[in-house]
Amino acid sequence: MDVTITARHCTVADSVRQRAMERVARLSKYQPRASAGDVIFDEDGSVRRAEIRIAVDGAPMQVAKADGETFQVALDRAVQKVARQLKREREKRVDHQAPAMKALDVEGGMATG
Repeated sequence: MDVTITARHCTVADSVRQRAMERVARLSKYQPRASAGDVIFDEDGSVRRAEIRIAVDGAPMQVAKADGETFQVALDRAVQKVARQLKREREKRVDHQAPAMKALDVEGGMATG
């Protein structure tokens, strides 16, 4: 997954940028078709905000925003929100698929399972 980090009206430490890259890249375990992730850090006075956008092939974009005292806190909260969204979206798609075919018993011609 390609991850882009953007800072609006602020500067973000390299350690926070690295943490954001790692955390967002790990979100692909919830949605393997995730193609791109954007992390946007913003500062408005004393409020620090993180926004995460995950683009998934064939599904709507997932967006989560969170505020915090520091950028790390805001990032962690936003990651939790978008992870919950990705899990829910994945469960919807998996739950709506047709049930697996049961194996046929060779001798009796009856389905087993």
